[in-house]
Order: sequence, then structure tokens, then C-alpha cells
Amino acid sequence: MGIDPKHLSRIEVGSGYPSMDTLDKLAVVLNVDMKDFFDFVPERSRKELLQDLRLLLLEAEPEKLKLIYRVVRNIVR
Repeated sequence: MGIDPKHLSRIEVGSGYPSMDTLDKLAVVLNVDMKDFFDFVPERSRKELLQDLRLLLLEAEPEKLKLIYRVVRNIVR
């Protein structure tokens, strides 16, 4: 996958967090959809989630926005 084994270990035990690129690589290696990493029941309303997402997207730099788009597209499809 091209990531340090120590970093992978920290991700596995919850003391480290993967980047979106790392999540994408993990999904490919594990042969799962990236959405499977985020398959949970939100505790907030749909309206609240959409409002927060909108604000986050407005703050994102262009390169990060492209990555977010790819991730969301894969999750929704």
C-alpha cells in the first residue's frame, strides 16, 4: 500500500487516523467499497449533516475538494 507499517498499526488500534488517500488504498487492498468504512447510523438529522457538509466543502482547498468529490461519488454509487 505504500504506507509505513507503524502507521498502519496505529490506524488498526485507533491511535492514528488515515488520510483519504490511505482509506482509498485500504479499500482497494481489502476489496471493499470505501463506504463500508463509514457505514454507521448518524446521530444528527439529515438537514444538520447537509449543513455541516456544505460548510466543510466551502472551506476545502481545491485539491481536497477533488478528493472529497471522488470519495462521495464512490460512496453514493
